[in-house]
Amino acid sequence: DYTTCAFFKLTIPLFSPRINFVLWGNLYEYYRCGEAINNYRRVKHEGTMTGSLTGDIYVSTNFMVLMQEKNHIDLAIRATLKTASGSDYERARYYDSPGYFFDATFGREIKLPSSDVRFKVAASGGFLCWQTDNGRQNDAVMYGLRASYRYKGVSFSSEYGGYVGWEKEGDAPMTLKSTLSGKVGNIVLSIGHQIGFRDWPFQQLRIGFAVNL
Repeated sequence: DYTTCAFFKLTIPLFSPRINFVLWGNLYEYYRCGEAINNYRRVKHEGTMTGSLTGDIYVSTNFMVLMQEKNHIDLAIRATLKTASGSDYERARYYDSPGYFFDATFGREIKLPSSDVRFKVAASGGFLCWQTDNGRQNDAVMYGLRASYRYKGVSFSSEYGGYVGWEKEGDAPMTLKSTLSGKVGNIVLSIGHQIGFRDWPFQQLRIGFAVNL
């Protein structure tokens, strides 16, 4: 599955630097799938399948409840709505259903001898709900762990997480994702690798760049 995406993320402070309105998603996606992937996803299409589409859009409000400078730890809570804006549902690219989740993340930055080195650990937990077939909904518990290391303009992070739904049919995936990135001016170059476990038997290699406006 070879995919090229134009991803965007917009963060707007509301009333206070501790409250942010965040909008993100894929504006454009081009994909090319082989017949083996189509059969695995149960898509009725012979040979190679190509196309372009728009992805799902997420709308979130983030609250910074505690800050390490005053409270020894960082604590943030988030309320997020998933829209059903993705296209090509028939080709198993996106789910034509709404959803939402709430989660909380707490972490602490550990000071190292060098003032240019930053090491941070964090953990998160939350509740995820989404619409499935026949108007039903699935509810899941979310969890995650993250460690990051930053030296000047270079950073490395590793994240482990997933969720567990109540239907017990393909709704308990876990992933481990590592990302190396470097900043040159306003441009961030990155390379990442994701490994899936249990209900997500895929690997992903991602190379990209972002522009901070």
